[in-house]
Amino acid sequence: MDAEQSVCPRCGAAVAARPSVRTGVRSTPGQHVLLYAAVAVIVIAAVGAGLAFFLTAPAGFSGIRVLAPAGSCWNGAVGASGSMTSVHGCGSQDLPLACGGYVSGSVQKDDTSSWTLTVQILSHGIVVQQSSTSDPYGGVSVTGRC
Repeated sequence: MDAEQSVCPRCGAAVAARPSVRTGVRSTPGQHVLLYAAVAVIVIAAVGAGLAFFLTAPAGFSGIRVLAPAGSCWNGAVGASGSMTSVHGCGSQDLPLACGGYVSGSVQKDDTSSWTLTVQILSHGIVVQQSSTSDPYGGVSVTGRC
């Protein structure tokens, strides 16, 4: 047996060995098959889990989003038909609503400055309707399917 061959520990047959690229340690081709199979199983499991999450969970926010500069205040009402809720705040805010039909939002600026107030309806992260104003005490209303 020359320096390029070793003995199989199970059957005693001579097998060709080659140096490992990283350590110089000799390994048999069968050892690499097990490593490749293990890596393939892990990759398939990770892809399957990611795909299952992607297909079952709609991504993104759903509801009314009010966009305003920090410190700029507003008030109004948001909700579904017949079930409006009073809201007020300063700066931008997301107001979650259960999607399943039409929703609306009506919001007004609390001051005379020229900042822009924008109200959006979002469905799973996608803007389906929006309206803006920069008028003093300006108000905007949006209605759309969420």
